[in-house]
Amino acid sequence: MGASAKVGTTYLTILLASYMSGVFGKKTAVLEMNRHGDFSRICERHKKKQTECICFRFRGVDYYPFAAEGNIADCLNQGYECIVMDFGNEYLQGRKEFLRCQKKIVLGSLADWEMDRFMDFMKWTQMDNARDWMYAAFLGDGKNRKRAERQCRISIAQIPFLESPYWIDETVMRFFQEFLK
Repeated sequence: MGASAKVGTTYLTILLASYMSGVFGKKTAVLEMNRHGDFSRICERHKKKQTECICFRFRGVDYYPFAAEGNIADCLNQGYECIVMDFGNEYLQGRKEFLRCQKKIVLGSLADWEMDRFMDFMKWTQMDNARDWMYAAFLGDGKNRKRAERQCRISIAQIPFLESPYWIDETVMRFFQEFLK
């Protein structure tokens, strides 16, 4: 779940799915639970037929553009061992399914100009028992991270930069091993 727009939720979703599929060999599905259309663009970019864009496989992961609640049950019935959902920053629309997730990851930015949105999101979602949620950021400096962690009494993981979310290196493996404990 993104605390605001353009913080990298789709990137992190694909990275996590690539990790679960590539490192653990888990049958993995990724559901686009928002209306951004990023997965359709991925499908088109890799020259899949339009009919394949309902569900398409890329690098060992099955992608479901414009997924809905019913797709979750379908995926469970198809034997997926890992289902990763991209809610974008649409918390109100995806709240019910997000709260059902085994791991609830909130992604934000700690850049000076976006820090307040991340902090507001954390305060706004406290009503949802957000204590067991996991927080992460791609951007921002250590000073902002420490301030946010202190004020909200949480830990915010720094996601390592990787050129492509489809390829996993040792840095990303170490990050997820620690982060997903």
